[in-house]
Amino acid sequence: MISLPANRKNLSSRFARTKRKDRLGATAIEFAIVFPILMLFFIAAMAFTQAFMLRDTAQHAAYKGARRGLVWNSTTNDVKSEVEIFLSRLGIRGAIVTTEPAEIDNQTQTIAVHVAIPMNRNAWVASPMLPKGFQPGSTVTLNRPTLRR
Repeated sequence: MISLPANRKNLSSRFARTKRKDRLGATAIEFAIVFPILMLFFIAAMAFTQAFMLRDTAQHAAYKGARRGLVWNSTTNDVKSEVEIFLSRLGIRGAIVTTEPAEIDNQTQTIAVHVAIPMNRNAWVASPMLPKGFQPGSTVTLNRPTLRR
């Protein structure tokens, strides 16, 4: 077995000690550089997650509204109130609901409901990565089944 001379062993431990002392400042500088970048990624991930969550919520609300519009004798107000009730249960504020056609009656065959949710009123974190007036939304189009006699 080969062993190091006593003075060589002592030299390496002294070098390791001084190396650790010199690294204390470098560690602080590395942390100061890396930490803001990590926080930026974390906040961006939260913002985009919220945007996707609001878009999916808008899609589900539009689907519920379009389903309500297919019911016989339903009106545009019925569709909008169905969407607003669903969104209010989830705590969503300021949603914009539009229907195509603007007035629904029993002769309407195709109903499209668009729901847009303003991000600035419903996000947990105000995101600088997204545009100021960003409104994730979705449109659902359903056809009324034809009655066969």
